[in-house]
Amino acid sequence: MTDLIHSYFRAFNAKDIEAMIGCLSPSVIHHPNGGGVRHGQAAFRDFCVQLFQCYDEHLVDIVLFVAKANAVTAQYKVKGSYLQTEDGFPDAKGQTYTIPCRSFFMVQEGLITQVGTVYDLDDWIAQVS
Repeated sequence: MTDLIHSYFRAFNAKDIEAMIGCLSPSVIHHPNGGGVRHGQAAFRDFCVQLFQCYDEHLVDIVLFVAKANAVTAQYKVKGSYLQTEDGFPDAKGQTYTIPCRSFFMVQEGLITQVGTVYDLDDWIAQVS
């Protein structure tokens, strides 16, 4: 199970959306830090396309915690650059940031069925403002 989560993070760092999708159940439920819950691989793919257009992020210092047979929590740092202004946020001018982050995963039958991410949005806004 941890191999699956590490594969997901490697794909994220490579900006390989299709490899990320390959780690997900077709009916994956995605709980982003803000905005509504997304259902399914297509909605997750759309999220990633937007993310990678607006941000250049690399995840480092990843530590996984296995909570039970099908649940994993990850703690890591996001080192990024803000490339393109996203609606409702400060103007993008290539600002850099580092924020601590946590993601929560549920896994069934070798695929991620739920993923959620939590970080301090106020901290990020302060860093890019």
